[in-house]
Amino acid sequence: AVVSTQSTGELIRAGTVLRAAELALLSCQGYGEVLVRRKPRVAILSTGNELVSDPKQTLTYGQVRDSNTCALSNLLAEDGYRVVHVDHLPDTPTDTEQGLRAATGAADIIISTGGVSMGETDHVKDTIVKLNGKIHFGRVFMKPGKPTTFGTVPHNPQEPSRLFFGLPGNPVSAMVTYKLFVLPSLQTWEGRKYNPSIIRLPLPTTRRLDPRPEYIRAVFTVYSGDGEVELTGGQCSSRLLSMRSANILLSLPPRSEDRETVPAGTLQPAIVIGQL
Repeated sequence: AVVSTQSTGELIRAGTVLRAAELALLSCQGYGEVLVRRKPRVAILSTGNELVSDPKQTLTYGQVRDSNTCALSNLLAEDGYRVVHVDHLPDTPTDTEQGLRAATGAADIIISTGGVSMGETDHVKDTIVKLNGKIHFGRVFMKPGKPTTFGTVPHNPQEPSRLFFGLPGNPVSAMVTYKLFVLPSLQTWEGRKYNPSIIRLPLPTTRRLDPRPEYIRAVFTVYSGDGEVELTGGQCSSRLLSMRSANILLSLPPRSEDRETVPAGTLQPAIVIGQL
């Protein structure tokens, strides 16, 4: 078979992900090698004295298992990114500084969970500033995910600053903000154009609006010529079950004086986060 291509113009545009068809096209045109952008190296930091990393360990009073590292590692793997550094940081300024220094030496993008709220044991933001980094934003007007933080941390003068994402400690908030903030940045870093799949779907039940824009987890099941939207139950940000099987985030506007609820059946934007 002979592949016909135009004699002018680009064969494959910069930023295109090379899959089977693209690689075959390059091969048939005589390209054995092409210049590509490498994927970013990613570090995951979990913070908190209460966290237990070993899922088999018996918990004592006040302890919780670290589900965020497991969730983020697998989300990154699903999206094609490699985690090169994982660490658990106790809630002390010294441990936080040592952990951030190690992460900046190992990775291009650092994702932490917890430690970015306003508590006495939340040291991450102060440590970034101490390392001559910059906090670009430290709160977001959304639900879930209000404490989400973005910053840059220098490593050495010869390399770009590392990107830092401080995600909330609640498991659902961490996963939702990964999809909305971290994934677009990962793709942009490697030269891709972030182009999320957004569809409009009917809200399955009447819902009272929150003062903040809200992203609620739901399952969209496609049938022949039709589909059904079902919420994943309670939408509390600590209820990890609300992410189980979720493949869309339904976007709801904030509550206002003239609009307090959204009636069932109203078409709302839905961001696709999983297989339909």
